Amino acid sequence: MVATLACGTPSRRLPPRIVDDPLTLPRRMVRVNAIFEATPENEWRRSEDGVFIGVDYGITDRVTYTLPLILHVLLLDDAPPDSEAGKRSLAPVGLVLSGGIAGLGYSSSEVFIVQPFLGLEVSRAMTSRFRVGAVSTWWGSHSRLRDHSRMALRLMGTGQVSQRWAVSARLFDAIELRSLMPSSRWTRHVVGAGTGVSCRPWHWMTFGGNVWGEAVWRPQTLEPPPGPFDPLPVRRPAGRLVFWGGAWVSTHW
Repeated sequence: MVATLACGTPSRRLPPRIVDDPLTLPRRMVRVNAIFEATPENEWRRSEDGVFIGVDYGITDRVTYTLPLILHVLLLDDAPPDSEAGKRSLAPVGLVLSGGIAGLGYSSSEVFIVQPFLGLEVSRAMTSRFRVGAVSTWWGSHSRLRDHSRMALRLMGTGQVSQRWAVSARLFDAIELRSLMPSSRWTRHVVGAGTGVSCRPWHWMTFGGNVWGEAVWRPQTLEPPPGPFDPLPVRRPAGRLVFWGGAWVSTHW
């Protein structure tokens, strides 16, 4: 497997420095992500963890496809022009528009489940070693029994500390709603901050870890459950702190 991954042509290799990564994958590059997240205690007072797998494919240098059906389109690119390939031009900021279906499922009670997704990312290289960015996303879930959605804003900064290592920091704000409409009643509000470190030892692998904390608020009204198979409402604290840790590894060739 290592020999296969190491055979990517130079045009399909990511740069050694993580801060120099393009906003969308190079053409014909495949990336597989494995993410592990865990918290010792969440708002239900029990440990929780999960593993998530993601697959991306560079259709062109400006369009990346993410399973199951999301497209990321590079509208503006602030990377320095490539004199050899001649494919990228310098812009004031980097701008990526994303949209599609983040998940599809089936349940005997809810029948088909569809999860639409929209996102917008803006970033800028402040220096040769430091990049800042902002990502705004909307995620929804629609089924026969219930709808709900989540809107989030994330501010982040990445600094290159050596040829292979980078550190990052982020602030985020998210709100969960009882329907797909932004004007609907909110059910959960999360504000948090985190930091992380990442390394690219070879051109075909990147790994890292991060920690973050969240302040979680819920309305103090007891409402009926959204579906007949959902648990009865339980009055939870209006706000509490939740701490998380995570690790991830990414292969790209």
